[in-house]
Amino acid sequence: MKSRTGFIALCSILTFSLVTLTRATGESATDVSFEFDTTVPCNVFTVNDVVTGKLAVVKPSPDLADITVAPVIRDVQGKVVATLRPVTLSKANGWAVALTGLPHAVGYYSIEAGKIAEAMAISYVVVPALTLKDHDLASPFGVNGGDPSAIVAAKRVGIAWIRASTSEGTRKAVRDNKLCLLVVWDDMHSPSHEQFEKWRRPDGQWDFSEAFQLYVKSAKQFGADIDAYDIVNEANWSDEFGGSWDGGPWVPVYLKFMRQAAAALHAADPGKPVLWEGDPNVGPDLREMAENDKSLIDVFSPHVYSLHRSRSLPEENDFFKQLPGYYQLMREHNLNWPLWVGEFGFSAFRVVDPDKMPPFYSPNTEIQQAQNLARMITMMLARGVKKVFWYDLEDNIWDNTPEPGDPEYHFGLMRYDRTPKPAILAYADLVYQLSGAQWLGYYYIGGGGEAYAFTSARTGKPVVVAWLLSGAKNENIYVSDTKDPVKVTDVFGAEQTVAVEGKPGYRSVPVPLSETPVFIEGLSQSDVERDVYPLPR
Repeated sequence: MKSRTGFIALCSILTFSLVTLTRATGESATDVSFEFDTTVPCNVFTVNDVVTGKLAVVKPSPDLADITVAPVIRDVQGKVVATLRPVTLSKANGWAVALTGLPHAVGYYSIEAGKIAEAMAISYVVVPALTLKDHDLASPFGVNGGDPSAIVAAKRVGIAWIRASTSEGTRKAVRDNKLCLLVVWDDMHSPSHEQFEKWRRPDGQWDFSEAFQLYVKSAKQFGADIDAYDIVNEANWSDEFGGSWDGGPWVPVYLKFMRQAAAALHAADPGKPVLWEGDPNVGPDLREMAENDKSLIDVFSPHVYSLHRSRSLPEENDFFKQLPGYYQLMREHNLNWPLWVGEFGFSAFRVVDPDKMPPFYSPNTEIQQAQNLARMITMMLARGVKKVFWYDLEDNIWDNTPEPGDPEYHFGLMRYDRTPKPAILAYADLVYQLSGAQWLGYYYIGGGGEAYAFTSARTGKPVVVAWLLSGAKNENIYVSDTKDPVKVTDVFGAEQTVAVEGKPGYRSVPVPLSETPVFIEGLSQSDVERDVYPLPR
């Protein structure tokens, strides 16, 4: 996976959608492009904002007749939640009209302004109002890349960390929004044979000092804007030296480079953490690092995508099987290398041609992408991962020609036109619930459910986050102390109250579970603690 770094987008932050309407004359159909023109970046509103904007025709043709539409608002499940009064767009009003009466509760909303063509609907999200710390180094929530003008949307969601390049625009956007910057370089991703030969000394040893002069220069020039350094993005040196992502002859050479680069960065900008990327599977390379690089490594940073179609769910990710071995290695060598997952993500691509499916990745709907984001982040944080960096803030818009069947184009929290996806709302609701959480452990909920308990920093009370791997059903949580109704809120903002059923000694709460994670609030401390099991670390 190649991080997008330093990219400057050419498109506006305004969102748009292609819809097919019939001309008022009834003579023929005209394809009309609309935009929802707001003053809110990327249409990410908070519950404290007034949700409003202008519906406008983009570049109307001279012969376009007046258009009258009654915009329909749908929620994340496609259910109609509002039908606005009819509005007419005409030459007289400049082909733009204000929309009022838009839903403003926490949620994901799409606006249909007529008969939708195959293109996406205009969308906006309303996220919880967060009390965010400036430059919150302790926050675990991060994202990869992002055009500088979109980074303010990450701020509104509650994302504190940006993993990107040292471009001036990125540094300014991070600084202006009082966020944290993890710098990552692609320069040493896959050097050429000629470059390697320049770094090999006559005695066969390696001198990489020329290779990381850019790192040192950046650290000295921009260190005030940088909070951590990721030395290299996904080193792919196996083509030159042999082996695979799982290891091989390339690893010893790579470790020599990492040692020299880490020492230089520590000298250039003392006190800033330096990240080493790798596989948390405890192999010879990781053992060598544990034995020889205690002072040079500050953070270990794996990338943990689900690459196997037969094991495409977050719960099946190999990373979680490897974690106990990693923590055991830390104990063996009296080490405490924090884990920052530098990249993970699920692509919302679709199968266009079954004969041209990519060799890995599984297609996800946008709702599945959001569900998997929430599940993966919850599982990682519950198991001691200190920071997570979703890939990517925006869909790939390098050439402005998104391919619906190419996974690399569809990892974003926002689409290539800056319309928000359901995933950005799921992330915002996770931040709202999990910021400062004290993890209690795995929660046994039964019925094939996956659940984790934590103490909320916001309320000081226990909360359980739970979901099913597939399907939907009610699952009874048996309680003894809980008497009042419990609140169940999903990661898309839908909230319901569930009453406690039964008599003393036989009380239970029938919690509705599905593939969408829900937060269960209102259980007593003793009821939660009874069914909590510690996770291996």
